[in-house]
Amino acid sequence: MKLTIKANNDSLRTLLEREGFIFPCGGKGLCGRCKIVAPTLPVTEKDKAFISEIDLERGVRLACDKVVEGEIEIDCLLEKRVTEKLKISEADAYCVFEDGRTLVGLCDGGEILHEVVLPPTPTSFRALRSTAQKETVELYEEHGLAKATTILLAGTPQKVTEITGIIEEYNYCNTVEANLFDMTSEEVLLLPKPTALIGSDILVEMLGRVEGTFLVKDSYLAYLEENHLFIARVVPNINAPETFVAAVAYFLKRFEPKAKLVVGDNPIAKACGLDVAESVVSKNAASLLASNRPKAKLERLAKKVVELSLADDELFQDLLTEITK
Repeated sequence: MKLTIKANNDSLRTLLEREGFIFPCGGKGLCGRCKIVAPTLPVTEKDKAFISEIDLERGVRLACDKVVEGEIEIDCLLEKRVTEKLKISEADAYCVFEDGRTLVGLCDGGEILHEVVLPPTPTSFRALRSTAQKETVELYEEHGLAKATTILLAGTPQKVTEITGIIEEYNYCNTVEANLFDMTSEEVLLLPKPTALIGSDILVEMLGRVEGTFLVKDSYLAYLEENHLFIARVVPNINAPETFVAAVAYFLKRFEPKAKLVVGDNPIAKACGLDVAESVVSKNAASLLASNRPKAKLERLAKKVVELSLADDELFQDLLTEITK
């Protein structure tokens, strides 16, 4: 079956499983039977172990160990699970408006039932509202659901402010009646917005990460330690990458992180030698809707936020000068 897949540094196995395709050994790379045809994907060691040179040349790959960035076309040779769309009596929903993409999904008990990954939504009330309403309603109708029990709204501070009208900063998770925002659910779960520049999108990405982790996502650079979550925002400009490269160098030199990760499509950060990591936003959004414990952890994380102004930092300026010489 030929598919066009749009992703942002996502596991191909996870994406295909959500479409109903079956991985014979559970996607553990043991059997070599999860074959696809995708000539644009690089050849991996697992591919070489299970696929002949002739088939590799014509684009045959294994799906289990691949990470997809951007839009690709593949011919999936896996069997698809023949099932009717799951009809459910109740579920929660989430809309996460990031800089690089928009996530809309249904979940129940911490399990993701259905998710769509969309291009980034423009920062305007009409666009944000249209995406939230249209995409969630389509998921409801597809699964025989009238509306969600609770819908989670998260994203960059600008987008959350635009869609909710809430200007002030806050560090807590707050559940309010959905009719206040005219949303198709019973309640709306709002996540922390600790500063004017730091939103719930990066908090949800950092939730559950181990101390000593430095992570880059979109325009965010974040480092987590026991008592602080240091975050700076620097817009990556591929035509003038020096400022972003200096920002990465600043975090590496100042904090000496144990883990150095990049999530999403950020070629400048990847060129700095950071390890590519899979996003955990969808998983964490589902867990926040299922239990109060993740909410408490997120509130504690929000209170650790320290927003860094790199333009006023001497170390950053020194590094930038060295890079631009």
